[in-house]
Order: sequence, then C-alpha cells, then structure tokens
Amino acid sequence: SYYKQELEKENYIDFIISGDGEQPLLNICRGEKESTSNCSGYCIDKKNLQTDMHLESISEIVVDYENLRFDTIYIPTHRGCRYGCYQCGGNNTIQKSVFKRDETYILRRPVDVQSDIKQLMDYSSVFMFSIDIDKSNINYLHDIFENINLSDHFCAFFSVELISEEMLKYISSVFKYVRFGIDISSFSENHRLKLADARMVKPQPRNREILHILEQCDNLNNCDLDIYTIAGMPLFFQEDILESNLFFDEVCSHRSLHDVQWGKLHAQPGALLSLCGENYNLNISAKNFTDFLRYSSLNMETEYYPPMKKYNYPYIHQTDKELEITRCFANMQEKLRKRRA
Repeated sequence: SYYKQELEKENYIDFIISGDGEQPLLNICRGEKESTSNCSGYCIDKKNLQTDMHLESISEIVVDYENLRFDTIYIPTHRGCRYGCYQCGGNNTIQKSVFKRDETYILRRPVDVQSDIKQLMDYSSVFMFSIDIDKSNINYLHDIFENINLSDHFCAFFSVELISEEMLKYISSVFKYVRFGIDISSFSENHRLKLADARMVKPQPRNREILHILEQCDNLNNCDLDIYTIAGMPLFFQEDILESNLFFDEVCSHRSLHDVQWGKLHAQPGALLSLCGENYNLNISAKNFTDFLRYSSLNMETEYYPPMKKYNYPYIHQTDKELEITRCFANMQEKLRKRRA
C-alpha cells in the first residue's frame, strides 16, 4: 500500500489494495471486478476498520479434509500497531498517513478469536499468537481461552510488550507447552532506554524485568523463551558493547532460554530511519520506490525465491561503528553456538 501511486503507473499490476484487504481479496478471487473497485479496501478511512471478522467453517471450504494439516497456525488478535518505531515500515505513524486514519490499532473481539481457534483445532496442534495488549488486561486472554480445552495443543506466544508474570503463568496453564517470545531493541539496557526515551522504539523493559520472566519460566516445566532483537540500531556506543555481552551471558545462564535471534537493521518503505538515517550517522541502502524495487528484483532473479534468511535486504550500516557492531554480534553468536552444543 505504501507505494500505491507508483504502482499505478506500472502496466503489470492488476489490482492495488490499500486498507483492509479481506473483502477486496475475496471479491478478486470470486472474479467480482465490478464490486471490487468500490469495496472497503479502496475507501481508506477509519470507518472501514472491521473488528468482528472471523473464519467461516473450514469443513465447508476444503476439498480434501484428510490431507489438510498444518504444523503451526497463526491466529491474529489485533490489527495495526500502537507504536511509532523508527525502523519499522508498519508503525502507526505510517499507517495513519497511508490509510488516512486517526486510529490504526484495533483489538479483535475475544469471541471472534475464540471462534477461529475452535474452527482450527482439528487442523493443527500448534497455535501462534502475537498479543499487543496492556499487561493489566489479562481478562482479555481469559475471555479468549475460557471453555476451550487446549491441554493437548502447543503454543508460540509473542507479546509486543514484555509479558507479565500473571500472563505467563496463565498461558502456561492453558497449553501443553508454550514458547514465549520477548522483543527488545538491544541487549544493552542503557541503549534500550536511550532509544525508548527518544521515542524511537516502543517502551523497553529493564534487565531485571527480563531476568524475572526468565526465572519464572525456569520454574515451570512446560515453557521456554526466545529473545528477538536488532543489530545496528542507532545511538549504540562502545560502552553498550560491553553491557550487551555481560547481559547476554546472564540471559544464557537460564535453563528456559531456548534461542536468541537478531536481524540486521534494514530499510523499510516509509520508515523514519530509512528517510532520515543520515542524522544518526547511518548509511541507507534504499530510500525510494526505485531502490526497493531493485532489491525485490534481485530476489526474483534467483532460480527459486530465497527463504527469508537469505533475502537480499537493503541494509542500514553504521558509518563509523559497523565493524565493532559486527564483532559484538558475532561474539554473541559464537557463545550461542557453544551453548547449543
């Protein structure tokens, strides 16, 4: 949706959906071109945010029921985002600008999420959720999972904010096994808080809060935890390298830590770091439609479209500290490799 004006000029584009896509996609699949041009995906205003959508009966749709099985099924609980992270092309600032909406974050009704779970229980033993709710809103989770027996199902549970101890214990009681996900902008607490204070990222937890959640996982026999972070965020200085390594060692001492994953900072359409990264001494590989199209073309030129880990990304580099940052994460990667061994 971000480059819809540029895409309109390309003769190989048949449809452009900007806004809520469910109804337009359904119309396109049905060949209902007359109704497609007037449906909600093209009328980008606040009133088209749909909060009551849910799956229809899967058994009435599938052709071969016996062969329809999934390893993992993702069930959305919300639409949009509450935060304006500088590195992200899907943050609320960009969504408000592109979709012309005052509000871009909508939480789905628990009854609709529960309906999706019931529809899909026979097709997968693993459910994945990404939750973006206030820590105090545990009643939302109770409303989703009440009166459903998921004791034979596994769960991948990602929380946009650091999950609370109460939520962790509750989700662990619902499923047979749970893998929780923590998302932080850096392993250096000082670096995380600098970014959060500058409103460049969402609110960030302190080290003690992360360690407390790991300790709670250690005490449960049916859960573990992954940590996700980004390599190359701005305002990262020499003292942050030492702090990152020390905290990484402390995190790795916990039994319940399953994995640590980080992606290299890269440009995304409309993201503030992609547009004004020079202000933070960053070298940006892509800024406009032509730049991003070139990287997409590189991925299309391979014999097979590459898996996500091998995409050609428009990376963002620190002009003066790139080598130190690379060494820092290479050091943590080696420690992680030894821990797995």
